[in-house]
Amino acid sequence: MPFLRPGLGALQARVQADMRARIEGAQPSLRRSVLGSIATAVAAAVHGLYGYINQRATQAVPYTATGADLEGWASLWGIGRRSPTIATGTIVITGDAGITVPADTALQSQNGTEYRTTAAVVIAVGGSVLASVAAQITGSIGNQPAGVVLSFVSPVLGVDALATVDTSGLNSGSDQEDDESLRARLKARISNPPHGGNAADYVEWALSVPGVTRAWVFPLYLGAGNVRVYIADDSFTGSALASAGTVAAAQTYLDSVRPVTADVDVVAPNRQPVNIRVTIGPDTPAGRAAVTASLADLFAREAVPEGTIPRTHIAEAISQAAGEYDHNLIQPAANVTAGPGAILTLGTLTWS
Repeated sequence: MPFLRPGLGALQARVQADMRARIEGAQPSLRRSVLGSIATAVAAAVHGLYGYINQRATQAVPYTATGADLEGWASLWGIGRRSPTIATGTIVITGDAGITVPADTALQSQNGTEYRTTAAVVIAVGGSVLASVAAQITGSIGNQPAGVVLSFVSPVLGVDALATVDTSGLNSGSDQEDDESLRARLKARISNPPHGGNAADYVEWALSVPGVTRAWVFPLYLGAGNVRVYIADDSFTGSALASAGTVAAAQTYLDSVRPVTADVDVVAPNRQPVNIRVTIGPDTPAGRAAVTASLADLFAREAVPEGTIPRTHIAEAISQAAGEYDHNLIQPAANVTAGPGAILTLGTLTWS
């Protein structure tokens, strides 16, 4: 039976009843009564103690613990909260040919996020050059899609004041892991204790790398002794599901913890968009948004590298969207399967 914390009024009534039972003629419920004031103060103090007990009870098990207490529980199983990461990528700088843009040159976005070039670059004859930049703060706030304009914090002689994010965007900036994600990894670790390098071990190891949000394991992928580990960084918007830097970091970490006889191959699967054509009824902006969200959730839950999503599951996701009464799924006409090294992702939705 769950613990029911008594309310302040109930505690006050209990104290007053105890006073009446123990002190002859006591009337603590009277207005401006000294005993009434004492009863109120005692009830408030006890109510606070109940609150503390309730809070500590919540932190006493890993399934409900939060914050530092959850981190303490996770540490007992060797799991740490994933650290935030910075966004990186390339931008297009334009200006006079032959002008050098020094390393550590500062630029900023419209939301005030600052970036700095990681190496000196020289503007080519065509009047432009690609420059690598890194955000100066951690977190997803540093991620920028292609085409976003950055401005130089201080002018560089011979260089245009504005630069543009390259086609690959600025990616891989991730926030510090939240409690729910950490708890999910801890529960998975408790449910799947280490077994000397089984599939669950590789998933746990991969998910402990900053930036990695999903992982899949394919034993014997390239033959005896080989383990293919696919990883995803859901903040990354490139053609693959994770940046080369995140893949390299995961490869380095897994090489340090894998069994000595295993050959680990860490890969970010390439996106294979699935375009969907559907007619829904009633066809409203809210209905379209609900269908889009339901399909996005389907692909996030069911898509695995080189895996299949049945057409019936796509139709079911559409049917489960709030406000949908009827629909006609035109495309795809059959089950869809990802190719080698690819994973199915939600493509373009056409409403017809």
